[in-house]
Amino acid sequence: MLCNKRIEEQETFLDNLLERVSLFLLILDHITDPHNVGACLRSAAAANVDAVIVPKNRSCHLTPTVRKVSSGGSELVPFVVVTNLVRTIKKMKLSDVNI
Repeated sequence: MLCNKRIEEQETFLDNLLERVSLFLLILDHITDPHNVGACLRSAAAANVDAVIVPKNRSCHLTPTVRKVSSGGSELVPFVVVTNLVRTIKKMKLSDVNI
């Protein structure tokens, strides 16, 4: 799967993702350093994470530095930007996702 752009809170994408039986997500909150986000994306790609979820505010998004540090990880893992991280986690719990 190639995903070279961020996914701006697409409800259908999240709903389809939550329908999976086995789900492995990485949620990043208040990570503002692009080098740290890139390293997380690189690790997420190596661990076969289904998606990386970050809040819209107070977080680093996909920048050229993040893409470079991720060493291709940003191209392999969907990067989902959500408006409200707490609401998204509650939605996951309602969908029986183990948190």
